Amino acid sequence: MSLDGGCSCDRLLRVLVRWAGHAVIAQTLELASASALTPAQLRCLDFLAKRERCSVGELADGLAISDPAATKLVDRLEGKGLVARAGHAGDRRVVHVAVSEVGVGLVSRLGRKRDSLVAGAFGKLSPRRLQTLTRSLDGLLICALDSPDTIRRVCLRCGGDHSPECVVNRAHILVTGEEIAWR
Repeated sequence: MSLDGGCSCDRLLRVLVRWAGHAVIAQTLELASASALTPAQLRCLDFLAKRERCSVGELADGLAISDPAATKLVDRLEGKGLVARAGHAGDRRVVHVAVSEVGVGLVSRLGRKRDSLVAGAFGKLSPRRLQTLTRSLDGLLICALDSPDTIRRVCLRCGGDHSPECVVNRAHILVTGEEIAWR
């Protein structure tokens, strides 16, 4: 499907994803250059920051990665002083991970930078165009999130910030008949 400007929806989507990867993620990570964070480490910190603590298995599930990959992420972040591990009182095999004070400060600074970059782009849209874009993206995602596996992979696992009105949750209800159980 082409638009008047000759640019297909597919191409627009690929450019949007590339913009998000470059302008938002890469520029946010530039702020964290002293910590030398990778995009995967940033995702991990974001996930952990939304929880008081979680097990490595819960982290792996939340990031849709393997347990060994989650362990490796935690090892690297712990080496940078951004997360801390603690044993589980009832089961020595379970290790909980939490963001350290230094990590909380970094996540906060990076979140503000990311929000500023996104707001800078969206702030240039009129309220009407922003509302139209929001409705269009919502409609696209409701159509695209058509299987439990796809939904599981794209869910942000927002924890305490979870909203029943989230497009991912609404898509999950349409596909499975149930609200999302992971947070």
